[in-house]
Amino acid sequence: MKKETLQCSTCQKNWKRIPTRGRKPHQCPKCTSKIVPKQSKSIVQVQQIKTRKVTAKPIAQVQASAQNSDSKNDISVGEVFQYYHPTDEKLKESTKGGSQWKCKHCGYTLTVKLSLTAVPTHKCTENGRSHPMERI
Repeated sequence: MKKETLQCSTCQKNWKRIPTRGRKPHQCPKCTSKIVPKQSKSIVQVQQIKTRKVTAKPIAQVQASAQNSDSKNDISVGEVFQYYHPTDEKLKESTKGGSQWKCKHCGYTLTVKLSLTAVPTHKCTENGRSHPMERI
């Protein structure tokens, strides 16, 4: 294979190499090995943190402490979930054996084989909005 001759931009000497794809090097292998890489400056200071031991309380103790708490500001995760996802007990009882639902707008039917705690919704493709379904 034919070698190409290149001139080093640092020492101005000619050197040869086998042609390869990509950019041609500007420096010969001797000058490249002499170059010391720049020391990178640390932008972030690293600080060592002592490890802590975390212990978990059993659920019964957490619930008992939540019930014993007289503070109105203390709420449990269950209360938050109940606030955002309220359950309809009448609907839950009436849909125990399964139920069928129909979209008012497009007529899509849905068959559910478990009890529901909220009315299902359907996102119609015609207008892209979610609509509550009615029970059949």
